[in-house]
Amino acid sequence: MTSAVRTRQTSSGAPKKTHKRLFGCTCGHKLRLGASRCGACYRPTPIYNRRWFYLLAAFGAVLGLLIVKL
Repeated sequence: MTSAVRTRQTSSGAPKKTHKRLFGCTCGHKLRLGASRCGACYRPTPIYNRRWFYLLAAFGAVLGLLIVKL
């Protein structure tokens, strides 16, 4: 699995860590994965931007596979 952290040079020459922003808010701000609120307008983020959503989806998929196997 690849890391979601990239590095970028700052004006002082030191590397700066940046995160990939996959989803966007309705105000146009790019959201960090797992954030519950937008950093620009403070609206709640979509449910698919939360980490627990993907854990729940993975659990549901594994449970579905187990049920099909039986």
